[in-house]
Amino acid sequence: MSSSCHKHLCLWSFLVLTACSSGDGIVLPPDNRTVYTLDATAGGVMENRNNVVNLSVASRDANDLKATDNRPARRRQFRNLLPGVTDVEGAKTVITYTDPANPLSLFGRWDLGYGETAYPKQIPDGSIDAKAASTGMVKNFMDLSGDLNLAASSSGFWMRYGTPSINGAPFIWSRSSWNWQKLRDVPDRLDGAFTLIPLYLR
Repeated sequence: MSSSCHKHLCLWSFLVLTACSSGDGIVLPPDNRTVYTLDATAGGVMENRNNVVNLSVASRDANDLKATDNRPARRRQFRNLLPGVTDVEGAKTVITYTDPANPLSLFGRWDLGYGETAYPKQIPDGSIDAKAASTGMVKNFMDLSGDLNLAASSSGFWMRYGTPSINGAPFIWSRSSWNWQKLRDVPDRLDGAFTLIPLYLR
């Protein structure tokens, strides 16, 4: 099994800090290829020799359940883009990657009605946020007490709220195929930039 190792990366629900990306897309610890254990949970995080590594148990569960992969490009995109990530800015770029020719990407949208999938559908659905952090950022809040404090200066991770932009525009309800429906407690234009999220913890 061929693999390559990369450092300092945290993408959406993934924590991959000094981890290896294997040929089948499963993220493995560099010193321990056996990541599926009885006490592992889907999306869980394991510490291995001071490295925090995402346990891609969800991949195993999907295989066991014979789940369908309705956005196959995401796996390929992640595998191709991951080797170029060396810092949090690179992580932000990867986790918000959208191929204009295939909106069913890492950061994807279903509302446009096209993209690579064996299960085509057109619905107002897709990515609504993205998160990224560096190892240093994670270390900074690991020793916090967890007590709520609105005056605390602690920060957590970078987060972007908003949908992917295709041809320069995010999802805009009033221009969508569903604009005849009443908009309820949702902005018409779902767009935003990365913001450093405060933890409000001490």
